[in-house]
Amino acid sequence: MLIDVPRKSSRIKQLRIVFVADIHLNAITADDFLRRLVSKINAANPDIVLVGGDVLEGDRPDEVTSGYEAQFRQIRSRYGIYGAPWKP
Repeated sequence: MLIDVPRKSSRIKQLRIVFVADIHLNAITADDFLRRLVSKINAANPDIVLVGGDVLEGDRPDEVTSGYEAQFRQIRSRYGIYGAPWKP
């Protein structure tokens, strides 16, 4: 989808944005799901990646997230990856 911004304040002519949300990763998520998601994001060659929330399912303080974190670190974008962190 293209969005036209009539009054530009930047020299950027085009901005490719990938938005991902509500993926609800949990213990029963397929092992290759996140790898495939990251691959699709990178294939889009995004300028910016936005992570909108609900990345993990539930609120379990004992959940090990290092595998998810390693996969998310593989996302590549020109201007960065931005998310809305949740703090209780």
